[in-house]
Amino acid sequence: MSNYRKGAQAEREVCHILEELGYKCTRSAGSKGQWDVIAIHPQHIRLIQVKVEGAMTPIELEQIKLYNAPMVCSKEVWTRRPGKTLEERWIVEIYR
Repeated sequence: MSNYRKGAQAEREVCHILEELGYKCTRSAGSKGQWDVIAIHPQHIRLIQVKVEGAMTPIELEQIKLYNAPMVCSKEVWTRRPGKTLEERWIVEIYR
């Protein structure tokens, strides 16, 4: 499976998880932008970078930390751990 397909599958999985929690999600499919998924809830917005393989570079992480998001937003990095059950699959780091 190509890296693009792995990433798209992971982004869809993140959307599915969040939609079950009441969020409306949008994927930035194929973009090289900062946010792969934007999830909106009536009281909260989540800006999410999804990683499937490999860690974020220091520059990518610094850009996320410095991004000037509104107070109702969280900036998040979701890292997928292969071979884990759904409950153990994702590591979620939240930045405010």
